[in-house]
Amino acid sequence: QLTNQIKKFFLTKTEANYMIAKLDIEETQSTQAYDGFIQAKQSEIKKLNTSLGILLDSLLDQSVDKQTFQQKKLELVSRKKTFEEQISSLGQNRNNWLGPMRDFIQNAITTPEIAASHDLMTKKAHAVKIFGSNLKLTDRILLGEALNPWAALCAAPTSRNLERLYILVRTYFISNFS
Repeated sequence: QLTNQIKKFFLTKTEANYMIAKLDIEETQSTQAYDGFIQAKQSEIKKLNTSLGILLDSLLDQSVDKQTFQQKKLELVSRKKTFEEQISSLGQNRNNWLGPMRDFIQNAITTPEIAASHDLMTKKAHAVKIFGSNLKLTDRILLGEALNPWAALCAAPTSRNLERLYILVRTYFISNFS
C-alpha cells in the first residue's frame, strides 16, 4: 500500500529538466540583480565615506562647530550603517529557496525507483517527505494527503501544465525558504 501511495508523486525526466533549466535562468538573473544592487549600495557607502572625510576636514579647519559636526556625522554614519545592513540582509536571504527546490526535484525524479524497490525503510523515508505525518491506516487501507509541493505532482503527467507546475512549486519554496 505504501508503494501505491508514493508512486503517484513523481516528475518525469523531461519535467525535471524543464524545471532545472528554469531554476538556472532564475539563479543567473537573480545573481545579476543582486550584483547591481550591491554595486549601487557600495557606491552610496563610498559617497558617505567621502562626505565624512569632508566633514572631518571642515571640523579641523574650524569651518563647522563641534555640535554641527557631531549631528552630521551621526546622520552620515547612520545612513552608512543602513546600507551595510541592507547588503548583509540581502546576501543572507538571497536564493535560499533554490537549493531546497533542487532537492525536491531530485527526490521527485527518484520516486519511481523508490516505489519499485524492496527497501521498506527507503519507502518510508520517502513517504515522510511526501506526506509528513499525514498518513493514516483506516480499515487496513493506507490514506494520506500530500504536503506542498508534493501535492502539485498528484495530477497525471500527461495532463500537467509544466509552467503552472513550476510556478506552484517555485511559489512554495520562495514562501518557505526566503
